[in-house]
Amino acid sequence: EEELDFTWDEPGRYWCNVCNIDQPYRTKHCSKCEDCIAKFDHHCFFLGGCVGELNPAKFVLYTGVESFCFLWASVIIFDSITLDDWWHFGCMIISLVMALAFGGLVFGLFVYHAYLISMGTTTWEMWKRHRISYMNPYPKHFMPFNEGICKNWKRAT
Repeated sequence: EEELDFTWDEPGRYWCNVCNIDQPYRTKHCSKCEDCIAKFDHHCFFLGGCVGELNPAKFVLYTGVESFCFLWASVIIFDSITLDDWWHFGCMIISLVMALAFGGLVFGLFVYHAYLISMGTTTWEMWKRHRISYMNPYPKHFMPFNEGICKNWKRAT
């Protein structure tokens, strides 16, 4: 087994001029919330706030419940489709397609965020890794905050 031998200088922390704080690692200022968010994941338009240190598991639960609701709505719409009235039939088909499409998108968010929690990372760290100074010393697919699935989920709750 070959060991990776490299020296690591601790990256500097970023000073937030808006909040006037020395940001801890994994913290990012959200311009929409106008606050520094610890373990920043993303700003969610639908929630009207950020997903961060205090709520990633709740966000996964939310997207899971929303996925179920879209599936349930799709079943109800499908069950109400009749060929008696073509206008009603067309509206129900459009409604079914929309419910399945939005349900698929929300289910994709559910799966993606469950994966991120399991890997001990965030959306911001995955997508902007090249711009985050404390992530630069590590190989591209190495997640430095991964403590194993069980510990990652325990930290997320």
